[in-house]
Amino acid sequence: MADCWGYDSEDGPGKWSVKFPIAASGKRQSPIDIVSNETKFDSTIPPVKVHYDPFTKGKLTNTGHSVSFSGESDAYITSGPLSHKYKFAQFHFHWGKDEKEGSEHRVDGKMYPSEMHIVHYNSDLYKDAASAMSSDNKDGLCVLGVFLESKSSSNDNKSLEPLFNLLSGVKKSGSSVAVPNGFDLRSVLPSVLECWTYPGSLTTPPLSEIVNWIVLKNTIEISNHQLKLFHGLQNAKGECITHNYRPPCPLHGRVVKATFP
Repeated sequence: MADCWGYDSEDGPGKWSVKFPIAASGKRQSPIDIVSNETKFDSTIPPVKVHYDPFTKGKLTNTGHSVSFSGESDAYITSGPLSHKYKFAQFHFHWGKDEKEGSEHRVDGKMYPSEMHIVHYNSDLYKDAASAMSSDNKDGLCVLGVFLESKSSSNDNKSLEPLFNLLSGVKKSGSSVAVPNGFDLRSVLPSVLECWTYPGSLTTPPLSEIVNWIVLKNTIEISNHQLKLFHGLQNAKGECITHNYRPPCPLHGRVVKATFP
């Protein structure tokens, strides 16, 4: 199923419902447009806690749809809206054709140039991410979404630089390279983790509705130069991945909660 979908007109999000009916029938699909004056401030939600020790081993992989990082670490996330411990599985990126588009979630209709998705699985209930994804447990996964903002051509993100420096080595779909020891994921994130949270789904097929979404309010910055490096990656057809985002989905009555007033 991995090669039966993409982001072009013939296999993009508008056609996903042919092979994945949940794309049209699901009531908690992601991403969404976060309308700030319609979110609900919930003072009972404690701050999100990320426990991200530096990775001793890491791998960067071109999945044919995005670029993904996986590695050996005891990284996990707790608290916030979560009632379980969620262990790190991988993170990947979504981007657009230019700096005016690219993020999957939007805020009051605004798109950011890119969005980073840090995927975690419920380690209280499952032994690994594959087990969590193969279930229909609504609390199987937690994805931390982070907006990447581009304000200049030269202000590179130093924390992400070790990964961007390796993108030329994973141009072809399916290729991977080792990431130097000690990659520090916590240093990538904003210092303040205020967020929006809502029940949702994977944003790529099979679009399973098993995700607790935590979308950070504060952005991180990358340069225009770094952003353009994504375009050098190729999909399974050997074509450059110029964009890989899904448009917003209807809320269907879901409440988006905020940890800040």
